[in-house]
Amino acid sequence: MNWLSISLLLLTSQNVEEIKNGTEFIGIQSLGELTFWQPMIELPAKNRLLPEELSSERDSLKDLMIRCWKSTGRILSGQGDGCGIETTRHFGNFKLSFGWRVTHGSEATVFIRGSPAFRLRDPRNRIDKEFGLGSGGLFMNEVFKSVPSMFADRPVGEWNQVEIESIGDRTSVWINRRQVVDRIPLESFWKSSQPNPMNGPIGFSAVRGFVHFRDLEIQARR
Repeated sequence: MNWLSISLLLLTSQNVEEIKNGTEFIGIQSLGELTFWQPMIELPAKNRLLPEELSSERDSLKDLMIRCWKSTGRILSGQGDGCGIETTRHFGNFKLSFGWRVTHGSEATVFIRGSPAFRLRDPRNRIDKEFGLGSGGLFMNEVFKSVPSMFADRPVGEWNQVEIESIGDRTSVWINRRQVVDRIPLESFWKSSQPNPMNGPIGFSAVRGFVHFRDLEIQARR
């Protein structure tokens, strides 16, 4: 398999017309360079590092990112060994939608503003308290609800669709047009006295197996 560096098509004068009603359309293509995505660095490490140290750390992770992720046309694929990527751009309130597909036993984590939020996975192969509950729950929550309200995943190997709305500290998730999380606060995974940041990158971490994403669309919200 030929692993390539991935990039996300930046807005140019050729596609400015695609921005309507606050919606930005993101197209994935292989350009052989990083233009929109970058290696993920966890939030506590970001807070500790000086700007030059952070830049050096990202540079050291680029080769790993190129081995773990590839893009083919509209599809971004990750090889699950925990390798994470995040957008170079930060977002506040937003609504994000994209398609995803997992293989047997594979799993990915979606990060909202730098914090792990929920998993997309093959739940039939998980043997834990969340077995069989499906994707989309805020799995790291301890005080507020952590599991999805229903099982909405399609069979493994088929494409699913997810919509995520993040307004302030509240998160809503729809899996295949069925709401599985309804305005639940996303708790701080890092167990810090500080709340989750209200502005930050969107990220993906391929936890295990192969995961695939397509047709990302993000809309900024007030």
